[in-house]
Amino acid sequence: MRFLLIGPRDGGTRTGVSAAFEMLIEHFESLDHCQCSVVDMGLESSIQSTGRFRLGKAVHVLRQSLKILFSAFKSDRAYLIISSSRFGFIKDFIAIWICFLSRCPITVHLNGGGYTKFYNDQPGFIQQVISITLNRTESIIVLGELLKKQFHFVSQPRIVIIPNGVPAPGESRPLRTLKLPPAQGQTWEFLYLSNLMHTKGYLAAAKAFAELILENQLNVSIHFCGSFLHSSIEGSENVSERHRVQFHSLIHDPQLRGRLVYYGHADDSMKKRMLERCHSFLLPTEYPGEGQPLSIIEAMSFGLPTIATRHAAIPEMIQDGENGILLASASTTDIKNAVIRMITQPQSQYASMSRQSIRRYRVDFTKEQHLFRLSSVLGIPQPAAIESEDSIAA
Repeated sequence: MRFLLIGPRDGGTRTGVSAAFEMLIEHFESLDHCQCSVVDMGLESSIQSTGRFRLGKAVHVLRQSLKILFSAFKSDRAYLIISSSRFGFIKDFIAIWICFLSRCPITVHLNGGGYTKFYNDQPGFIQQVISITLNRTESIIVLGELLKKQFHFVSQPRIVIIPNGVPAPGESRPLRTLKLPPAQGQTWEFLYLSNLMHTKGYLAAAKAFAELILENQLNVSIHFCGSFLHSSIEGSENVSERHRVQFHSLIHDPQLRGRLVYYGHADDSMKKRMLERCHSFLLPTEYPGEGQPLSIIEAMSFGLPTIATRHAAIPEMIQDGENGILLASASTTDIKNAVIRMITQPQSQYASMSRQSIRRYRVDFTKEQHLFRLSSVLGIPQPAAIESEDSIAA
């Protein structure tokens, strides 16, 4: 079969969406019975502010649209990662209609959230265009049950749920090894692993830990890994810049040296080291485009209990008290209370959270399961490799 894969490839700033797309490309290229053409429609791969119209982006979309037009007539099926911004929809509109008119069935994938707000913010005429366009697709993939309602305006049988997935940890840390809390007197280390966007709560996290360290005298630390990024759906760039300045002032506070640490972008090797090193994971996100964060899945695969917000599809990933703690809000106070709850719980409860994190990863979020489900939707059944819960040793 001949496939046309359309989405954002890795560029200057890697995102969860581009990482998932690269994983899919690698999978298709490994299949002997499939040929694939890849069109990079990444509007965000080389910029620090995403979702806004720029002339260079428009030229890029036009150039790539010609590639889609040329490839669609030669392909049996197409796959497209869609966006939740107006300029992103222009790109999606072009790709979907080219495939529809070329009689190339197309599956679209919202690898995130935020479509409800995008749709509701449009005038009635544009809403009709969105509805008609998406109803020309063969199927629409969302990440979880909580995200299906974003497409209330399309035929519901068209919607398919496929959770995200990430590769298993490396050989140096077997999946069956549970996390242990720090020994008495040692620092409890938390990890924030995501792009530093102001709606993802990184500044609130930094403020919370500064207070826990300076005022509560707790032996905790937090490591921040990620690039600074702004999206137009977050509002003004001025807010993002103010958050960045305040964050750097905390990072460089002499009293917090070594306790609040910022590393910048983390490659795969560094991510692995930090996930092995830290005891708990924190992502207090309220990002409007959030879906099912890959960083939380990565943390689960390493057995890290997670503190995260009740936002997007996260409540389907984290059950409060079972494999982590869910925040009522991304406020500094709520983060502080959750951190205190995490570090003061009995060791047996922490061990149970670690076990359940690994179990949830193995049952729902492995790379193999994700690709199996995606391949099935695209008409390429694959053997599933699902490990039972009982194989996770204490």
